[in-house]
Amino acid sequence: MVEELTNTTAIDRQIEKLGDESVETYNALKSAMDENARQALNQDDYDRRFGELNTKYEEQRSTLSELTEKRQGILARRERLNMFLDELRNQDSLLTEFDEPLFRATLDRFTVYSEENVAVLFRDGTEISVDVRGK
Repeated sequence: MVEELTNTTAIDRQIEKLGDESVETYNALKSAMDENARQALNQDDYDRRFGELNTKYEEQRSTLSELTEKRQGILARRERLNMFLDELRNQDSLLTEFDEPLFRATLDRFTVYSEENVAVLFRDGTEISVDVRGK
C-alpha cells in the first residue's frame, strides 16, 4: 500500500523526458553559439534565436528542479509512512489506551489558530482542521 501511495514512476518518466529535452535545447544553444562564432550572422536574428532557446532551456531546468523536489517529497513521505508502519508493527497488542510513542510517531505538529480552530499535521503530510468548540 505504501508503494502505491508513494509511487514515483510517473514523475520519474517526466524527469527523464524533460532531462532529455533540456539536453537537446542545450545542444541547440551550443550549436547556435558555435555557428555565430564561425560565420557572420545577422545579429538580430541570432539574438532572437538565442534568446528563445535560452528562455526555453531555463524553463525546462526550472520545471526539472520542481519535479525533482516533488519526487524528493514523495520519497520523504514514503520514509515517514514506513517508519509509522514499523512503529505499529512493533506494538505488542491492540491499542486499548493512549500510547505516547505511537502518538509522537503519527503526528508532526498541532497548529492552534484560535480557541476554536486547530490544525493537525500528520507525519505522512496529511493535514486536518479540527473545530474544538464546546469540547
